[in-house]
Amino acid sequence: NEFSIDLFNFLRPNDLNILTAISDREGEIFFYYQKKFSQLNTTDKKIANEHFQGKFKERTVKCRTIQNILDQSRYKNRKIDFLNIDVEGHELSILSSIDYNRFNIKFISVEMINHNEESKVVSQKLKDLLNKNNYLLEKVIGCNYIFKKK
Repeated sequence: NEFSIDLFNFLRPNDLNILTAISDREGEIFFYYQKKFSQLNTTDKKIANEHFQGKFKERTVKCRTIQNILDQSRYKNRKIDFLNIDVEGHELSILSSIDYNRFNIKFISVEMINHNEESKVVSQKLKDLLNKNNYLLEKVIGCNYIFKKK
């Protein structure tokens, strides 16, 4: 949402705020939503079908990998204190695409909603991926899992 990005840029000028979908590939991706100004949106049609009440809209949007975004940002070759991942069901694919040897990220916060057995399996795979890359689960706050680099 362009207006939201403008607000973020105004209120949080030191953050990196980008108007794009994050994916495990570059190009375009389907985006599902109910209203123009709603937090309820996703790039996963299955999630839209399960969680949206009633009809939803679909459009294509530009998508980029997080690796590409970091490589082309002011954070390239810099320490990142805090990375927040909230990508409505695509956490594992997004985090799998990061080269952890190139980016020194101190904390990674990941929204993981374990609402069914499939999501619990994905959450465990995500924990295993981060453990393999030297991150330990530091704290759980609601549905946000905060990992700290060893």
